[in-house]
Amino acid sequence: MRELIWKLKIGAWNRFLVTKFRGNKPRYAPRPADSSRKIGRIPLSQRYPSIPIPDIPVADYVPPDETEWYKLKVCDFQAKVLYRYFPPKMAGLPSIPPNPLMAIDAAYTRGHRESLPAPALPAEYQGPVDLGWLAVAGPYFCYLRRAPGGGYEWDLRDLDNYEYHPGLRKLGTRVHFEVDAATRRLRAVSIESELGHSTPGDPDWDQAQRLALCAATTHLSLVRHFNGIHLCMVSPFGIATRNALPASHCLRLLLWPHVWGSHYSNELVT
Repeated sequence: MRELIWKLKIGAWNRFLVTKFRGNKPRYAPRPADSSRKIGRIPLSQRYPSIPIPDIPVADYVPPDETEWYKLKVCDFQAKVLYRYFPPKMAGLPSIPPNPLMAIDAAYTRGHRESLPAPALPAEYQGPVDLGWLAVAGPYFCYLRRAPGGGYEWDLRDLDNYEYHPGLRKLGTRVHFEVDAATRRLRAVSIESELGHSTPGDPDWDQAQRLALCAATTHLSLVRHFNGIHLCMVSPFGIATRNALPASHCLRLLLWPHVWGSHYSNELVT
């Protein structure tokens, strides 16, 4: 009976999300127009009382030319009703397959694949995690610092200060790297995490590496990208562009495709 209920629930969620994805079409920035109402800056906690962050200012309203109200209402319904009373989870089910390719096959239905090809796992993430390579490749290089005692490190222990759902591991980690003299490449030699102090060869080393990678990925996407770029940089930049430059100003026309929609997307995501 439990399996049947789960199939019905996850089938409904899959249909909802595939329909939502197919309904999203590219939007094009309209020509800017002057507005009689300036955009004010208020604390994030005033705009969203359930998020106690007072020191990030956001727009006090979303400009009408950016807003698609029906999409906001759908997301609001999804967050406040569906997730609360009909969540896509159930106790007592088998764990997600540890093999990511098998997990994708189980989760990505034919409807998903008809809308968007299944995500491909890069070769660098297949097999054991190579933190030394990732530390100097792609976006993760920004976390690499010289360690006080020599070598290099990722220090993401601040993530321990965030709230966590029951049953999940904390992501606060510190990875120590050394340069391999033969290959001239970095290699991770120790990791401090919720698991304790782990070194290569320990039974929990693979798990510690995955926690470290999860920490860097989470911090990069939520703290650096969404908070640092969307909320702290793009939002004030969009406010200044609208408030300070007339609609016909050449600089506003140049900036317009880059700032239009920023307040709406921040509202949608937050």
